[in-house]
Amino acid sequence: MKVYDFLVIGAGISGTAAAAHLAGSGSVVLLEAETEAGYHSTGRSAALYTLNYGSALIRRITLLGYPFMNDPQSHLLPEADSIHQQNSFLSEIGMLSIAKPGEESLLDEILSASGAAGSVNEISSIDASEVLRLVPALRPELVSCAAYEPG
Repeated sequence: MKVYDFLVIGAGISGTAAAAHLAGSGSVVLLEAETEAGYHSTGRSAALYTLNYGSALIRRITLLGYPFMNDPQSHLLPEADSIHQQNSFLSEIGMLSIAKPGEESLLDEILSASGAAGSVNEISSIDASEVLRLVPALRPELVSCAAYEPG
């Protein structure tokens, strides 16, 4: 039987970061129930940086991280060779939160975040035809409207 110094359960971003940190202090086993690491919310969180997501506290924390995410080279290793520096971790893609017919009220909380403390981007409501123009692969009968956040 192999013995490890540390057992980390869950290979999301927190579990993976913990395992990487602990690896310098001993042997680590990282257990994950899914077929791949970062399968659930980590995959969504790592793929999308939106300033209007979550509670007021989460929005504030996200906003505090924006200067680094947008310009990491000014925050890390300023003396490093510019070839190895990342100009930005961000690219503008926009975000749609889509409501099915009968579920339009679920967008109210998202739309109310626009202009709230810690909010940066203006969120607008768009109708089904605009949603389908932006994402033509969607099934029209499953789209009623959406909240759109640019950037």
